[in-house]
This record gives sequence, structure tokens and C-alpha cells, in this order.
Amino acid sequence: MSANMRELGTTGLRRTGGFVIDEFLPQLQGIKGVRVYREMADNDPTVGAILFAIEKVLQRLEWRVDPADDDNDIAVEQAEFIEECLHDMSDSWDATLSAMLSMLTYGWSYHEIVYKKRSGWKRDPRKRSQHDDGKIGWRKWAIRSQETLWEWEFDEDGGIQGFWQVDPSTYAHRVFIPIEKALLFRTTTVKNNPEGRSLLRNAYRSWWYKRRIEEIEAVGIERDLAGLPVAHVPPEYLSSAATPEQVAVLNAIREIVTGIKRNEQEGVIYPAMYDEKGNRLFQLELMSSGGARQFDIDKTVSRYDQRIAMTLLSDFILLGDLTGHTHPRHLRHRDTRHHLGSVRVGGRKATEVTHVLVKQPVGLDDAGPNEVDHELRNLGDVGLCDLAVMQLGGELVVHAV
Repeated sequence: MSANMRELGTTGLRRTGGFVIDEFLPQLQGIKGVRVYREMADNDPTVGAILFAIEKVLQRLEWRVDPADDDNDIAVEQAEFIEECLHDMSDSWDATLSAMLSMLTYGWSYHEIVYKKRSGWKRDPRKRSQHDDGKIGWRKWAIRSQETLWEWEFDEDGGIQGFWQVDPSTYAHRVFIPIEKALLFRTTTVKNNPEGRSLLRNAYRSWWYKRRIEEIEAVGIERDLAGLPVAHVPPEYLSSAATPEQVAVLNAIREIVTGIKRNEQEGVIYPAMYDEKGNRLFQLELMSSGGARQFDIDKTVSRYDQRIAMTLLSDFILLGDLTGHTHPRHLRHRDTRHHLGSVRVGGRKATEVTHVLVKQPVGLDDAGPNEVDHELRNLGDVGLCDLAVMQLGGELVVHAV
């Protein structure tokens, strides 16, 4: 084979075996990154609101398959069959779409294509169908959780060959799911990285600082309400020559001081001991911290909230809260236009989409590249952002409507 027919270079994706290490922050690599992004999506109200808005907008859209040529009987028949398959899966389309959109959080989602023979109603839900024509259709596009990824399978040229899964809840050995039997949805295909790039990646630093500040704030509020616990003990208890009994007493007092909380179980049992002059040997008091703080914690947290929303061009989420007034028209016609751009990744459509999601799964190998087309139609005014997003054939396709 001549050099012109061979692939000589590589994409430059950093990986060791099947483990991708292209992310320069170790805490965001592999399964550690999956756990961080899940915490961001599930625990942070700003991140959660943005992801919720995107998902709910998409679920209000009409998703349908149109023939590329309405006058071509074969194209019309195949388009109808494909749409039947989409709505004959065991999971609803909204549930399937919701699983696909997990790629926004993690950068990717991997779905195993499961088939069935359309043989009408069966007691076994794995064989059940709304149609009884004996054709092969989709039973489901089952997500394979990002948290169960063990490693990727690459060929010698860096092409993605499949997904090795280890599910700790099943105690099973590794399972290989080849790419031919799967759909890989990614936010980006840079370097042909199977893990794409999380939409939350640029928000990570702001989220990390915000979380730490909120934790410090919570501790500070508790200490301000309860007061700073201070224990007075005789000096010999603090010396290096303290006896084992004195060390044990000091440790017990230390646990009391660090464990004081203002809650329904608050209370302290403390020894009443006096010296020969009647002075108390041990004393516990709560010292209040008077005066104002140098830093406005609320403004600091709000600044990080703004930065998190800004990375997704979704600061409209914060408009009503930050200004005290909501402006629906302003919200829809200016800020949401920027939000459209935040999820616009690609615009390629029919040919590859038809090949990946239609020809290969349902066997329409005789279909020409223009005989089936995927269209996304708006049901009406979607309010927050007028967009349609669908990840097909490994590329995110966006159409403004």
C-alpha cells in the first residue's frame, strides 16, 4: 500500500492503553472526573438549573423523520418505518433523549443498540411491539453509564473500536460493547477523543471555589451563632510533662470543644473541680465574635455563580435573582441568543446520520443517501431558548428554529 493510502500521523490524543489521560487536571481524568461532574450537576443549583432548562426545552420539541423526497415512494415508506421504530422502543423518546443528554454533563454518553423482531404484543416486554410485520426494529438504545467505563478499545490508528464495561453492582467480568452495536454521543470530536469534553469543564474552577467558600461560610455561621468554644485548663495539663491521666482529661475536653453544635441535642457535661483557694480548675465558655466581616460572602458566591453560568452563556438563569426584576422579553430575545451559541457544535446532517442511525441498525442498505432525512420541528414558542439539539452519528447537530 502506498504512503498516500496509509494513515501516517495520529490525532495526538494522550492515552495509555485504553485509558484517556488528555485532561491535564488529574482529578478530572477518567472515573474521578465522572464523579466530579456528577457532583456538580446534582449538588450545584446553578449548574442543575442550566441542565434542567436545556433538557426541558428539548423535550418540548417535535422530533420526526421526513423523507428527503416526498414524491419518492421508497423514501416515504422508509421514513415511516424509521419513525415507527423510534416510537416503538421500550423506553419513551423523552427518556431516551434524557439519557443522551447526559453527554452535556460528562462530555459523552454510550448507548448499546438492542434489536427486536416486531411480532406484536407479547407477554415478555423484551419482545413486545406495537407492530406485527416481522421486521427488525430497535428495542432500545440502552445507556451504558459513564461510571461503569473501564477502558476504551482503540485500533492501531486511534479509531474507536468499542467500550469495556465493568458494573460493580452485577459482579460480572468485563463486557465489551463494540462500536458497531452502539451509539457514541459526544459534545466534540476533537482528537477523536471518545470522552468528548464536558460542558461543565470551564465551570469547574469557579464551582470548586464556590463550594469551598460555602462550606467555610456554613462553619462560620454556626460558630457565630454558637460562639467560639474556649476551654480553660491548668497549665500543667498542656505541658510536655503531663501525666497520662492529665493527657486523657485534656483529650476529652478537646473533643467537647470541637464537637459543640447548636442543635436539638446541645449540652455539655463538665467537671466541677476547684483548687485549694476555691478557683475553678476547668472552665468552658463561648466567646462571641463581634464586628462585621471584611468580605461580603454573598457577593463572592454570586460572582462564582455568574461565572459558572457565563461559561455556558446561560447567565439569563440568574437575571431575576440578581437584579430583583425579571424581564421576560429581554430574557428571550437577547440572552437566549447567546445561549444558543453555547450548545452549537456542528451543523452536518443527512448523509452520515442516515448511515449511522438508519442504514446500519435497521438494514436499509439499499437506501440512497438522500432518501431519509431527520428533521427537528418546534412545537411552538419554547421560551428560554429556541433551539433543537440532537446528537447523531457522533456529532452534535443543532438547528435554530
